[in-house]
Amino acid sequence: MWDLLHTPVWLLGIGGVVLAVLCQGAALATGPLAVVQPTCILELPFALLVAGVAFRRPMSQAAWLGVGGIVVGLALALFAAAPGGGTLQAPASRWLAVMTCCLGAMAVLCAVAVQRPMGRSRAACMGLAAAVGYAQTAALMKSSTDTFSRRGHRRLFHLLADLRRRRAGRVRCSCWRTPCSPDR
Repeated sequence: MWDLLHTPVWLLGIGGVVLAVLCQGAALATGPLAVVQPTCILELPFALLVAGVAFRRPMSQAAWLGVGGIVVGLALALFAAAPGGGTLQAPASRWLAVMTCCLGAMAVLCAVAVQRPMGRSRAACMGLAAAVGYAQTAALMKSSTDTFSRRGHRRLFHLLADLRRRRAGRVRCSCWRTPCSPDR
């Protein structure tokens, strides 16, 4: 790790990741999740195209098929889902249920991945687990940026601390819009 900290290319890459997260947070603060996330999905095809130009290596036909598959799949998913408006905040009970399901799905996918030999199926399981994690992170970031922009940083930290205490079953959620108790 120490060697990586002294490698300019690695530091540049980490800086790019930090910049991407900041840009995603800004986009989520100003736009709906149903618009921002599909844009973020296009990051991979864009990175492949830029890498091909930067390294002066043309993309293979398989890579072009992958890029086309991502773009077409995203277009079909958006058309089928027809995302629209919704609520800006979900009740705490829904957050806990969704977070539990997401973490469970990631654990199952990782457990399946380590049982698979090195190759495509293992990479697919790990990629799906990472996708679930990124989607969950984006949803949490959207909720957090909304809370921050409407109520300020103190309210955001109060909500996060209250959620943590609620998970431990020690407090009623007085700060959430819907009443909840540890047994709900």
